[in-house]
Amino acid sequence: MSRHPEGERIPGLLILRFDAPLFFGNGALLGSFVRNELDQAADGTERVVLAAEPVTGIGTTALDELVQLDEWLDRQGVDLVFAELKDRVKDRLLQYGMGARFSPEHFYPTVSEAVRAFQREDREE
Repeated sequence: MSRHPEGERIPGLLILRFDAPLFFGNGALLGSFVRNELDQAADGTERVVLAAEPVTGIGTTALDELVQLDEWLDRQGVDLVFAELKDRVKDRLLQYGMGARFSPEHFYPTVSEAVRAFQREDREE
């Protein structure tokens, strides 16, 4: 919002960007970043969209951190979804056996589509 004052906040939605591959050295950093941003967000956040286009890879240690983050968010009543995640990273998640946790409805081709999906779901409820 500080860079794009013309933007508008969408109640219940938090969009975050992580600008690095996920590996043993920064997996915990992602978790801390998301938790901190959620703590500062407005009450009632229902979904975190991770704008993950810069994520070019994921290691097993970072995957463990991602699962812990997803579990923590779930306990807070918040869904974690990904936008713009590269196919090879999604394939890696499947290779690691994460298809049940991060099913196809957790992935969106663009941030805009993730936002539209959230808005559609919110209107349906």
